[in-house]
Amino acid sequence: ISPELPTVDGLTIATSYTPADGPVAGDFFLIVPAASDTLLVVVGDVVGHGLAAARRASYVRATLAVFAEYTSDPMAILRLANTAIAEREPGTEYVTALCAVFARDRSTVTWASAGHPPPWDLDRAEPLAMARPCIPLGVQPLLAGEATTTHLRPGGGLLLYTDGLPEARTARRDRARLLFGEQAARDTLRRLRGASPQEIVSALRSA
Repeated sequence: ISPELPTVDGLTIATSYTPADGPVAGDFFLIVPAASDTLLVVVGDVVGHGLAAARRASYVRATLAVFAEYTSDPMAILRLANTAIAEREPGTEYVTALCAVFARDRSTVTWASAGHPPPWDLDRAEPLAMARPCIPLGVQPLLAGEATTTHLRPGGGLLLYTDGLPEARTARRDRARLLFGEQAARDTLRRLRGASPQEIVSALRSA
């Protein structure tokens, strides 16, 4: 299950949402227009499982969407969301989130992380260098961190993900229930160099 994807000039987007248990989970993503004719893409993970985590994820997702209407600074969006989460239930809702803002001409993406893994370059299958990440949302009243700006070459791409990718396990019929692992994810991504985003997402999901 996933929200309907918007049509975005200059970008091709593909997604996959697969809860580990049951129909819902605390992972979420968001793709919405932001201030100054930019595009906001967020991937996040609420601590916990099941319906309660899904409800918190829905709240955080809606909160981020509202703040994107007023600023295109990903660190400012994260700070505003952190304040909203801390005021709602202080010390009970921890959320990791990666907030990425694509420029109007799609030549750069400016992103910030609140306890979330950085994006990977699709061709190299390597994480992008990060300026200064901050702690997850909802932990402390104030959020300190820095945004990073990455230049995008024509035809290049990014993979944004939650820990559900490297921590995916083999089928329940397999007693060992082995973790997929970060290295296997990178190896799979490298074999897919030049493939379309949808092909990449489908292959990672199958792997």
